[in-house]
Amino acid sequence: MSFQPPVDPSRLLEQDPLLEALHEFQLDTLIQESRNEPLEPLVYIRTIDNVNRAIQLFKVHNVISLPVFDPAEEKFIAIVNVVHIVKFIMLREVFYKHGVTLSPDVGVEMVEQIKEELRPIYDLPISDVVAAANVHDNFKMYHKSVPLIDTVRALMLKENAYAILCSVSDDKEKMLGDIQHASIITQWDVMTFFIKNEKLKVHGIGGLPAQKAIQRSWITFTRKEDPNQPSHRLPVSETRRTFALSITEDMTAFAGFKLLAVHGISSVAVVDRESEPVKLTDNLSASDIKYVSPENIDGYNLVSEFLHKVSDHPRRVVSCYEETSLEEVTRLAIAAGVHRVWITEKDTEKPLGVVTMSDMLSMFIGVKGERD
Repeated sequence: MSFQPPVDPSRLLEQDPLLEALHEFQLDTLIQESRNEPLEPLVYIRTIDNVNRAIQLFKVHNVISLPVFDPAEEKFIAIVNVVHIVKFIMLREVFYKHGVTLSPDVGVEMVEQIKEELRPIYDLPISDVVAAANVHDNFKMYHKSVPLIDTVRALMLKENAYAILCSVSDDKEKMLGDIQHASIITQWDVMTFFIKNEKLKVHGIGGLPAQKAIQRSWITFTRKEDPNQPSHRLPVSETRRTFALSITEDMTAFAGFKLLAVHGISSVAVVDRESEPVKLTDNLSASDIKYVSPENIDGYNLVSEFLHKVSDHPRRVVSCYEETSLEEVTRLAIAAGVHRVWITEKDTEKPLGVVTMSDMLSMFIGVKGERD
Protein backbone atom coordinates (compact mmCIF):
# COMPACT_ATOMS: atom_id res chain seq x y z
CA MET A 1 0.00 0.00 0.00
CA SER A 2 1.30 3.46 -0.88
CA PHE A 3 -0.35 6.84 -0.81
CA GLN A 4 0.24 10.54 -0.56
CA PRO A 5 -1.63 11.74 2.54
CA PRO A 6 -4.19 14.47 1.84
CA VAL A 7 -3.74 17.91 3.30
CA ASP A 8 -4.85 18.10 6.92
CA PRO A 9 -8.09 20.19 7.06
CA SER A 10 -6.56 22.34 9.80
CA ARG A 11 -3.95 23.52 7.31
CA LEU A 12 -6.33 24.58 4.52
CA LEU A 13 -6.44 28.24 3.56
CA GLU A 14 -9.04 30.44 1.96
CA GLN A 15 -8.78 31.00 -1.78
CA ASP A 16 -5.87 33.41 -2.02
CA PRO A 17 -5.33 36.26 -4.53
CA LEU A 18 -2.07 34.54 -5.41
CA LEU A 19 -4.09 32.11 -7.54
CA GLU A 20 -5.38 34.99 -9.65
CA ALA A 21 -1.86 36.36 -10.04
CA LEU A 22 -0.60 32.96 -11.24
CA HIS A 23 -3.11 33.04 -14.09
CA GLU A 24 -1.33 36.11 -15.43
CA PHE A 25 1.95 34.25 -15.89
CA GLN A 26 2.79 31.72 -18.57
CA LEU A 27 5.08 28.79 -17.87
CA ASP A 28 7.63 30.45 -20.15
CA THR A 29 8.13 33.21 -17.56
CA LEU A 30 9.28 30.69 -14.97
CA ILE A 31 11.46 28.84 -17.51
CA GLN A 32 13.26 32.05 -18.48
CA GLU A 33 13.94 32.96 -14.86
CA SER A 34 15.08 29.50 -13.76
CA ARG A 35 17.05 28.30 -16.80
CA ASN A 36 20.19 29.57 -18.49
CA GLU A 37 20.27 30.55 -22.15
CA PRO A 38 20.80 28.58 -24.26
CA LEU A 39 18.81 25.80 -22.58
CA GLU A 40 21.05 23.28 -20.84
CA PRO A 41 20.90 19.71 -22.22
CA LEU A 42 18.14 17.70 -20.57
CA VAL A 43 19.14 14.86 -18.25
CA TYR A 44 16.84 12.00 -19.21
CA ILE A 45 16.75 8.23 -19.51
CA ARG A 46 15.50 5.85 -22.17
CA THR A 47 13.09 2.98 -21.62
CA ILE A 48 15.80 0.55 -22.72
CA ASP A 49 18.33 1.84 -20.16
CA ASN A 50 18.57 -0.11 -16.91
CA VAL A 51 17.92 0.79 -13.27
CA ASN A 52 21.64 1.12 -12.58
CA ARG A 53 21.88 3.77 -15.32
CA ALA A 54 19.10 5.76 -13.63
CA ILE A 55 20.86 5.59 -10.27
CA GLN A 56 24.11 6.80 -11.83
CA LEU A 57 22.29 9.74 -13.44
CA PHE A 58 20.73 10.64 -10.08
CA LYS A 59 24.18 10.57 -8.51
CA VAL A 60 26.23 12.35 -11.18
CA HIS A 61 23.73 15.11 -11.95
CA ASN A 62 22.29 15.45 -8.41
CA VAL A 63 18.68 15.18 -9.61
CA ILE A 64 15.74 13.25 -8.19
CA SER A 65 13.53 13.00 -11.30
CA LEU A 66 14.25 11.73 -14.81
CA PRO A 67 12.07 12.14 -17.91
CA VAL A 68 11.73 8.82 -19.73
CA PHE A 69 12.11 8.73 -23.53
CA ASP A 70 10.87 5.77 -25.55
CA PRO A 71 13.09 5.29 -28.66
CA ALA A 72 10.49 2.99 -30.23
CA GLU A 73 7.73 5.61 -29.98
CA GLU A 74 10.21 8.47 -30.40
CA LYS A 75 8.67 10.49 -27.59
CA PHE A 76 8.69 11.09 -23.83
CA ILE A 77 6.28 8.79 -22.00
CA ALA A 78 6.81 9.37 -18.25
CA ILE A 79 8.89 10.77 -15.41
CA VAL A 80 10.46 8.47 -12.82
CA ASN A 81 11.88 9.68 -9.54
CA VAL A 82 13.88 8.35 -6.62
CA VAL A 83 10.77 7.21 -4.72
CA HIS A 84 9.78 5.02 -7.67
CA ILE A 85 13.28 3.51 -7.71
CA VAL A 86 13.27 2.87 -3.95
CA LYS A 87 9.93 1.07 -4.19
CA PHE A 88 11.09 -0.92 -7.23
CA ILE A 89 14.22 -2.15 -5.44
CA MET A 90 13.08 -2.50 -1.84
CA LEU A 91 9.77 -4.30 -2.43
CA ARG A 92 11.62 -7.41 -3.52
CA GLU A 93 11.85 -10.87 -2.01
CA VAL A 94 15.48 -10.44 -0.97
CA PHE A 95 14.38 -7.73 1.48
CA TYR A 96 11.61 -9.85 2.94
CA LYS A 97 14.00 -12.48 4.14
CA HIS A 98 14.55 -12.61 7.89
CA GLY A 99 17.02 -10.07 9.19
CA VAL A 100 18.12 -8.49 5.91
CA THR A 101 16.56 -5.09 6.59
CA LEU A 102 16.60 -5.28 10.35
CA SER A 103 19.98 -6.47 11.57
CA PRO A 104 23.35 -4.79 11.00
CA ASP A 105 25.04 -8.09 11.89
CA VAL A 106 24.79 -9.59 8.41
CA GLY A 107 27.42 -12.22 7.73
CA VAL A 108 29.72 -12.39 4.70
CA GLU A 109 27.66 -15.20 3.18
CA MET A 110 24.47 -13.17 3.42
CA VAL A 111 26.20 -10.11 1.92
CA GLU A 112 27.24 -12.12 -1.12
CA GLN A 113 23.73 -13.53 -1.43
CA ILE A 114 22.25 -10.03 -1.33
CA LYS A 115 24.68 -8.89 -4.02
CA GLU A 116 23.72 -11.77 -6.29
CA GLU A 117 20.00 -11.13 -5.84
CA LEU A 118 20.32 -7.37 -6.29
CA ARG A 119 22.37 -7.50 -9.49
CA PRO A 120 19.51 -8.70 -11.76
CA ILE A 121 17.23 -5.99 -10.34
CA TYR A 122 19.69 -3.25 -11.29
CA ASP A 123 19.89 -4.74 -14.79
CA LEU A 124 16.14 -4.47 -15.41
CA PRO A 125 15.00 -1.82 -17.92
CA ILE A 126 13.45 1.47 -16.83
CA SER A 127 10.32 0.47 -18.74
CA ASP A 128 9.72 -2.01 -15.88
CA VAL A 129 9.92 0.84 -13.33
CA VAL A 130 7.46 2.90 -15.40
CA ALA A 131 5.04 -0.02 -15.45
CA ALA A 132 5.45 -0.80 -11.75
CA ALA A 133 4.93 2.84 -10.74
CA ASN A 134 2.02 3.23 -13.16
CA VAL A 135 3.20 6.68 -14.26
CA HIS A 136 2.72 6.27 -18.01
CA ASP A 137 -1.05 6.84 -18.21
CA ASN A 138 -1.05 10.10 -16.25
CA PHE A 139 2.01 11.62 -17.93
CA LYS A 140 1.61 15.00 -19.57
CA MET A 141 4.11 17.38 -21.13
CA TYR A 142 3.45 21.12 -20.82
CA HIS A 143 4.09 23.72 -23.48
CA LYS A 144 5.72 27.01 -22.49
CA SER A 145 2.53 28.90 -23.41
CA VAL A 146 0.26 27.29 -20.78
CA PRO A 147 -0.77 29.27 -17.67
CA LEU A 148 1.69 28.81 -14.81
CA ILE A 149 -1.16 27.79 -12.49
CA ASP A 150 -1.72 24.61 -14.56
CA THR A 151 1.82 23.38 -13.98
CA VAL A 152 1.80 24.35 -10.30
CA ARG A 153 -1.35 22.32 -9.76
CA ALA A 154 0.22 19.39 -11.59
CA LEU A 155 3.15 19.46 -9.17
CA MET A 156 0.71 19.31 -6.26
CA LEU A 157 -1.82 16.73 -7.36
CA LYS A 158 0.17 13.87 -8.87
CA GLU A 159 1.61 11.24 -6.56
CA ASN A 160 5.25 12.10 -5.84
CA ALA A 161 5.28 14.64 -8.68
CA TYR A 162 8.46 16.51 -7.80
CA ALA A 163 8.89 17.72 -11.36
CA ILE A 164 7.10 18.22 -14.66
CA LEU A 165 8.41 18.12 -18.21
CA CYS A 166 7.91 21.16 -20.39
CA SER A 167 8.83 22.32 -23.88
CA VAL A 168 10.09 25.63 -25.24
CA SER A 169 9.53 24.44 -28.81
CA ASP A 170 7.41 26.55 -31.14
CA ASP A 171 5.84 23.37 -32.50
CA LYS A 172 3.36 22.02 -29.94
CA GLU A 173 2.46 19.03 -32.09
CA LYS A 174 5.99 17.63 -32.06
CA MET A 175 7.11 18.60 -28.55
CA LEU A 176 6.80 15.07 -27.08
CA GLY A 177 9.58 13.91 -29.38
CA ASP A 178 11.71 17.05 -29.22
CA ILE A 179 14.52 16.36 -26.74
CA GLN A 180 16.49 19.47 -27.70
CA HIS A 181 13.73 21.85 -26.57
CA ALA A 182 12.62 19.92 -23.49
CA SER A 183 13.26 21.10 -19.94
CA ILE A 184 12.31 19.84 -16.51
CA ILE A 185 10.71 22.14 -13.93
CA THR A 186 10.95 21.16 -10.27
CA GLN A 187 9.18 22.20 -7.09
CA TRP A 188 12.38 24.07 -6.21
CA ASP A 189 12.07 26.13 -9.40
CA VAL A 190 8.47 27.08 -8.61
CA MET A 191 9.13 27.96 -4.98
CA THR A 192 12.21 30.02 -5.93
CA PHE A 193 10.03 31.88 -8.43
CA PHE A 194 7.44 32.57 -5.73
CA ILE A 195 10.06 33.87 -3.32
CA LYS A 196 11.81 36.14 -5.81
CA ASN A 197 8.77 37.57 -7.60
CA GLU A 198 7.58 40.74 -5.86
CA LYS A 199 4.14 40.55 -7.45
CA LEU A 200 3.54 37.21 -5.77
CA LYS A 201 5.11 38.07 -2.41
CA VAL A 202 2.63 40.84 -1.65
CA HIS A 203 -0.12 38.34 -0.87
CA GLY A 204 1.54 37.50 2.42
CA ILE A 205 1.41 33.70 2.46
CA GLY A 206 5.16 33.60 3.07
CA GLY A 207 4.64 35.43 6.35
CA LEU A 208 2.55 32.63 7.83
CA PRO A 209 4.28 30.52 10.51
CA ALA A 210 5.61 27.07 9.70
CA GLN A 211 3.12 25.56 12.13
CA LYS A 212 0.41 26.16 9.49
CA ALA A 213 2.02 23.62 7.17
CA ILE A 214 3.53 21.15 9.63
CA GLN A 215 2.85 17.42 9.37
CA ARG A 216 2.34 16.52 13.02
CA SER A 217 1.43 12.83 13.31
CA TRP A 218 4.88 11.67 14.38
CA ILE A 219 5.45 7.91 14.29
CA THR A 220 8.77 6.39 15.35
CA PHE A 221 9.83 2.84 14.52
CA THR A 222 12.52 1.02 16.47
CA ARG A 223 14.75 -1.96 15.81
CA LYS A 224 12.30 -4.18 17.66
CA GLU A 225 9.84 -3.72 14.81
CA ASP A 226 10.51 -5.52 11.55
CA PRO A 227 9.88 -3.21 8.56
CA ASN A 228 8.71 -6.27 6.60
CA GLN A 229 5.72 -6.75 8.87
CA PRO A 230 2.24 -5.15 8.63
CA SER A 231 2.90 -3.26 11.87
CA HIS A 232 4.91 -0.83 9.74
CA ARG A 233 1.85 0.11 7.76
CA LEU A 234 -0.13 3.03 9.11
CA PRO A 235 -3.31 2.19 11.04
CA VAL A 236 -6.48 2.79 9.03
CA SER A 237 -7.33 5.71 11.32
CA GLU A 238 -4.07 7.42 10.31
CA THR A 239 -4.46 7.21 6.53
CA ARG A 240 -6.48 10.42 6.39
CA ARG A 241 -3.94 12.44 8.32
CA THR A 242 -0.58 13.87 7.49
CA PHE A 243 2.38 12.27 9.23
CA ALA A 244 6.12 12.23 9.72
CA LEU A 245 8.03 8.98 10.14
CA SER A 246 11.28 8.42 11.98
CA ILE A 247 13.59 5.54 12.80
CA THR A 248 16.11 5.14 15.56
CA GLU A 249 19.86 5.21 15.01
CA ASP A 250 20.19 1.50 15.81
CA MET A 251 18.18 0.49 12.74
CA THR A 252 19.74 -0.23 9.37
CA ALA A 253 19.57 1.98 6.29
CA PHE A 254 17.72 -0.84 4.52
CA ALA A 255 15.05 -0.67 7.24
CA GLY A 256 14.61 3.03 6.52
CA PHE A 257 14.45 2.48 2.76
CA LYS A 258 11.86 -0.24 3.32
CA LEU A 259 9.68 2.25 5.20
CA LEU A 260 9.99 4.71 2.33
CA ALA A 261 8.95 1.97 -0.10
CA VAL A 262 6.02 0.69 1.95
CA HIS A 263 4.56 4.16 2.52
CA GLY A 264 5.55 5.74 -0.78
CA ILE A 265 7.24 8.70 0.92
CA SER A 266 10.52 10.49 0.29
CA SER A 267 12.19 10.62 3.72
CA VAL A 268 12.32 9.46 7.31
CA ALA A 269 13.93 11.27 10.21
CA VAL A 270 16.65 9.54 12.21
CA VAL A 271 16.38 10.07 15.98
CA ASP A 272 18.41 9.27 19.08
CA ARG A 273 15.92 7.61 21.40
CA GLU A 274 18.47 7.47 24.21
CA SER A 275 18.41 11.25 24.63
CA GLU A 276 15.77 13.04 26.68
CA PRO A 277 13.94 14.54 24.97
CA VAL A 278 14.40 12.62 21.72
CA LYS A 279 16.88 14.34 19.40
CA LEU A 280 16.70 14.61 15.63
CA THR A 281 20.16 13.50 14.42
CA ASP A 282 19.83 12.90 10.68
CA ASN A 283 17.55 12.29 7.74
CA LEU A 284 17.37 9.32 5.34
CA SER A 285 16.05 10.38 1.94
CA ALA A 286 14.89 8.36 -1.06
CA SER A 287 17.68 10.07 -3.03
CA ASP A 288 20.20 8.23 -0.81
CA ILE A 289 19.32 5.04 -2.71
CA LYS A 290 21.93 6.19 -5.24
CA TYR A 291 24.59 5.10 -2.74
CA VAL A 292 23.37 1.49 -2.78
CA SER A 293 24.42 -0.89 -5.54
CA PRO A 294 25.28 -4.60 -5.92
CA GLU A 295 28.93 -3.61 -5.50
CA ASN A 296 28.26 -1.37 -2.50
CA ILE A 297 25.49 -2.53 -0.21
CA ASP A 298 26.28 -0.54 2.92
CA GLY A 299 22.52 -0.33 3.44
CA TYR A 300 22.68 -3.23 5.89
CA ASN A 301 24.86 -1.07 8.16
CA LEU A 302 23.37 1.11 10.87
CA VAL A 303 21.65 4.07 9.30
CA SER A 304 23.96 6.45 11.18
CA GLU A 305 27.03 4.70 9.70
CA PHE A 306 25.52 4.63 6.22
CA LEU A 307 24.74 8.35 6.26
CA HIS A 308 28.17 9.19 7.69
CA LYS A 309 29.70 7.78 4.51
CA VAL A 310 27.49 10.01 2.36
CA SER A 311 29.75 13.01 2.32
CA ASP A 312 28.32 15.19 -0.46
CA HIS A 313 25.60 16.62 1.78
CA PRO A 314 27.51 18.24 4.67
CA ARG A 315 24.35 19.78 6.06
CA ARG A 316 21.81 17.01 5.81
CA VAL A 317 19.29 18.02 8.46
CA VAL A 318 17.66 21.41 8.13
CA SER A 319 15.35 22.46 10.95
CA CYS A 320 13.44 25.47 12.20
CA TYR A 321 10.83 26.36 14.80
CA GLU A 322 7.05 26.51 14.60
CA GLU A 323 7.01 30.31 14.45
CA THR A 324 9.52 30.48 11.57
CA SER A 325 7.83 32.05 8.53
CA LEU A 326 7.04 29.89 5.50
CA GLU A 327 9.17 32.18 3.36
CA GLU A 328 12.17 31.56 5.62
CA VAL A 329 11.43 27.82 5.67
CA THR A 330 11.41 27.86 1.87
CA ARG A 331 14.68 29.81 1.72
CA LEU A 332 16.30 27.35 4.13
CA ALA A 333 15.28 24.38 1.99
CA ILE A 334 16.42 25.95 -1.27
CA ALA A 335 19.76 27.13 0.17
CA ALA A 336 20.53 23.69 1.58
CA GLY A 337 19.30 21.80 -1.48
CA VAL A 338 16.78 19.73 0.47
CA HIS A 339 13.10 18.94 -0.01
CA ARG A 340 12.02 19.17 3.60
CA VAL A 341 12.60 21.17 6.78
CA TRP A 342 12.10 19.49 10.14
CA ILE A 343 10.26 21.45 12.83
CA THR A 344 11.68 21.28 16.36
CA GLU A 345 10.62 22.59 19.76
CA LYS A 346 12.43 25.84 20.49
CA ASP A 347 13.59 25.10 24.03
CA THR A 348 14.36 21.38 23.76
CA GLU A 349 15.03 20.81 20.01
CA LYS A 350 12.56 17.91 20.24
CA PRO A 351 11.27 17.07 16.73
CA LEU A 352 7.62 18.01 16.24
CA GLY A 353 7.02 17.38 12.55
CA VAL A 354 8.12 18.21 9.04
CA VAL A 355 7.30 20.67 6.26
CA THR A 356 8.03 19.31 2.79
CA MET A 357 8.41 21.21 -0.46
CA SER A 358 4.95 19.89 -1.42
CA ASP A 359 3.52 21.37 1.80
CA MET A 360 5.16 24.73 1.06
CA LEU A 361 3.77 24.71 -2.46
CA SER A 362 0.28 23.86 -1.21
CA MET A 363 0.38 26.69 1.30
CA PHE A 364 1.70 29.28 -1.14
CA ILE A 365 -1.02 28.82 -3.72
CA GLY A 366 -3.73 28.44 -1.09
CA VAL A 367 -6.59 25.98 -0.87
CA LYS A 368 -10.22 26.88 -0.16
CA GLY A 369 -10.95 26.51 3.55
CA GLU A 370 -10.75 28.40 6.81
CA ARG A 371 -7.81 30.50 7.85
CA ASP A 372 -6.90 30.36 11.52
